[in-house]
Order: sequence, then C-alpha cells, then structure tokens
Amino acid sequence: MFAQEEVLEGTFLQRLFKLIEILSETRNDTIKRVEKTQESAKIRHDHNLPTIEEIKRGDQVLVYEAF
Repeated sequence: MFAQEEVLEGTFLQRLFKLIEILSETRNDTIKRVEKTQESAKIRHDHNLPTIEEIKRGDQVLVYEAF
C-alpha cells in the first residue's frame, strides 16, 4: 500500500514541477508578446501625431493667454 502511495506521490510531484516549468515559460512568452504589442501600438500612435512646425524669429504666431 505504501509503495503505491509513494508512486502516486512521485508522479504528482513530477507533474507539479512540470506545470511550474510550463507556467514560467508561458509567463515569459506572454511578457515578450505584451511588450511587442505595446511597442507596435506606440509606433502607430506616434505615426498618427501631427508634425510640429518649427517657428523662427519673425514668424507670425497667435498668442493665447489662458487665465
């Protein structure tokens, strides 16, 4: 009876360690995927920003005072 319980306990521990290993790998893959997706979103966002025009001395500009 004890031998069977030891075998079950051994297989349970093996399965537990395998799941921990898989979880770690999956977590790392997910982190990489999220970082890649965020970088793509940032590039799209930055691409859609309006360009800023440089002003030079003598250019006419609208001055707005917000109180």
